[in-house]
Amino acid sequence: MLFNKIQDTIDLFEFLKLPQKRLDEIVKDSPESILDIIVSVMETLCGKIDATEEETRKCVYKAQTIKTPRRPSARLSAPASEVFL
Repeated sequence: MLFNKIQDTIDLFEFLKLPQKRLDEIVKDSPESILDIIVSVMETLCGKIDATEEETRKCVYKAQTIKTPRRPSARLSAPASEVFL
């Protein structure tokens, strides 16, 4: 699943099921600024597809943890125990 293929909540759940290692491979050579854009786009996309606040939080958290341990966003971060379905 590529980020640009997410069009509805079913696709969003597929994204959430992706193993962290696979996500890291997808963006392995991306600069930090691109990863920040991915996080922002994922948050906006969740709003466009009417994802719930919980779904949005999980998606954004997963996007934030791509490649390197990242600083969780203060507004939508979730504890690790809440991230996995």
